[in-house]
Amino acid sequence: MPQARRERVADIADWMQCPPDFPAVGAMVALSSVIGRKACLCPKRHDDWLVVPNLWGAIVGRLGVMKSPALAEVLKPLGKAGKKPDFRDDGGAADGTAC
Repeated sequence: MPQARRERVADIADWMQCPPDFPAVGAMVALSSVIGRKACLCPKRHDDWLVVPNLWGAIVGRLGVMKSPALAEVLKPLGKAGKKPDFRDDGGAADGTAC
């Protein structure tokens, strides 16, 4: 894991009092989603077969061990980056402000 992410994962784990595995899983999956289809594999040299790798993650733990809050904290930057304004038909944003 990159050093910058490692420090953030340790900070979240300490803050939420959960194992560092919980935010680390979310961070790795989030990083892979940012890469998306930009990184592909060509298994055959003389063929046009292209494989886009997918990374899935799961957090397994007992009830109340802060799985969801740790994951939500790690994924916050993706939510901010992916937000688009919700425009109404009248040209204004959903909250009533003009664009």
